[in-house]
Amino acid sequence: MVGLFILLTLSLLNIKNYTSVNKVLGIQTEEVTSDRFWKNFLIDNPNYVPGWIESNNTKKAFDIDPNYRSPTK
Repeated sequence: MVGLFILLTLSLLNIKNYTSVNKVLGIQTEEVTSDRFWKNFLIDNPNYVPGWIESNNTKKAFDIDPNYRSPTK
């Protein structure tokens, strides 16, 4: 009987922990999309040519460095 009580208590605690929202340092995590990441990154690093390529702004990339070639080409 005591074993059943302990098992039920542990199961309830496990369910509570499983369904709780994960927080990192007290702040909820949010999913950052690739487009938003590159926009924020390029504000701080406006001359990062691969970032302009990733954000599909090749004109800006080639304005910064006309000789830039993608590593995949």
